[in-house]
Amino acid sequence: MDQATSPLDYETRRFGRTPRGQRMNRRERAIAQGVLTRLPSNSLVVDVPCGLGRFSDIIIGQGHRYLGIDLDFASARRAAGRMSVPLPTLQASIFDLPLAKNAAGLVFSIRMFHHFFPDQIERALREMARVAPQCLVTFYNRRTWRIQRRRFSPRIRLKEWRGGEPWAGKSYSTDEMAALARKAGLRIKEKIPGHLFSSNHFLWLERL
Repeated sequence: MDQATSPLDYETRRFGRTPRGQRMNRRERAIAQGVLTRLPSNSLVVDVPCGLGRFSDIIIGQGHRYLGIDLDFASARRAAGRMSVPLPTLQASIFDLPLAKNAAGLVFSIRMFHHFFPDQIERALREMARVAPQCLVTFYNRRTWRIQRRRFSPRIRLKEWRGGEPWAGKSYSTDEMAALARKAGLRIKEKIPGHLFSSNHFLWLERL
């Protein structure tokens, strides 16, 4: 994998190089930690896509068991070696998790659904609900200032004009996400909105 596009380079660029990225990382980790403190102790938490295991230390630190899953083998391998003790990781798709029904206490998917169209989100949620009774997910909320601003970005408009995927096509309202969750057998347990200028919102979901 080219260094310019490697998962390590992405995590550093996205969350480590700017004050905004660092604030974003702290906020997302704090939200994840808040949810993890409310799970039964020693729960199996499935992190998919795990990337480099950005949340692994929080999961382990809260007394839970970690399993990282990523479609990219290099990412899963790096996540396995992120901490001093090797972590269990697997290469697999979120649409076909290699786990039995009710194998985990929580599945969470951070920064994935803005790559998906509605049918893909429903499919992923259905698979997550099969594996665990609760899920923590993020989505790009269409009704936020940042998403609305990007509708008028020359760079994004040019990318769409050249045949790229439409930005607005993969952002959703909370109601739309709730409807997709219901189709997958889930309901919203708690909404965790972003701050004023954040487009990435959290939903804590549970089985119907």
